[in-house]
Amino acid sequence: MNVVINGYTGNGWYADGQKRLRESLQGMKGFELSFSKTNLDTNPYFLHSCPYTVKAAEIYTAIHQGATRILWLDCSIWAIKDIQPIFDIIERDGYYFIKSGYNCAQTSNDKALEYFNISRNTAEHLPEIWSCVFGLDLSNLDAEAVCELFLQSAKDGIFNGPRHHGWGSKDSRFLFHRQDQTCLSLAVHTEISNPILHEPTEHLCYVGQDWPVTDTTIFKMKGM
Repeated sequence: MNVVINGYTGNGWYADGQKRLRESLQGMKGFELSFSKTNLDTNPYFLHSCPYTVKAAEIYTAIHQGATRILWLDCSIWAIKDIQPIFDIIERDGYYFIKSGYNCAQTSNDKALEYFNISRNTAEHLPEIWSCVFGLDLSNLDAEAVCELFLQSAKDGIFNGPRHHGWGSKDSRFLFHRQDQTCLSLAVHTEISNPILHEPTEHLCYVGQDWPVTDTTIFKMKGM
């Protein structure tokens, strides 16, 4: 079963973003939606100290609802055409990941690198992966291993850490910690050698960043 997942905590524009995403997917076939169905107070993967663990919590819920292939989409994302090609990639490769443009030495605090047993020198050569859009085929052994490690890192508090510069490491290469994005990236590089990573502009247009809409653009991204 193909499932599109989205969730959020707190106030702000997230509810409007989720509504925009839901409306953009109306009429499309081949997948189900799992949007904010999680009981966060009882979900083992949600930590109130880090709202970004909502992604792990929603994945856990989708798996227990029978999902085989999951596609996470942030509230800042909406579809402008049929998303089936993304599920085709997930089925073909076992996953769908997009490069963020940073490397993991820049976006991983010391605690995260230690947890994943990756040196900062090694991390400098590992591309960071966006967690705003990503997909996993849980029938694929590599993707299943990534998912399990990502969920466990959420439960173990490795998502925790502020984004501002200079906290989390004294290494000059470190810029900021990206919570779920850091852990997803390190989990991928731990479990998959030379993962297939897509360019940001291949399927995504970041509104306001002078990214053109092309024949392959499937999603737009912008906060409300």
